[in-house]
Amino acid sequence: MKQINSVQDLAKVIGCNPTIECIKKAIYDGTDCGAWVDEKDGAIRIGSIVEGCQAEVAPKELKYPFTERVFWDTVERVDHEATDLWDECCVEYCKED
Repeated sequence: MKQINSVQDLAKVIGCNPTIECIKKAIYDGTDCGAWVDEKDGAIRIGSIVEGCQAEVAPKELKYPFTERVFWDTVERVDHEATDLWDECCVEYCKED
């Protein structure tokens, strides 16, 4: 597994330009929940807002260095948590006709 030490390393793993903006778009577009990504204080944070439910997945922080596997596992975990929150919300508020 590739070790990630910077935004540039992460961008190579994702297959996009070496900017945080490109990483944000790739992860948002590539997840069912529209996960967000940002970089702060030498770490990547990944979370999600669950639109329509007034809920969110608390940010998961990955401090450099971390592995490619840890990154993708974290993205997947955030996506699953957001989906679970949406499903719980819909049980209460969504009614099928």
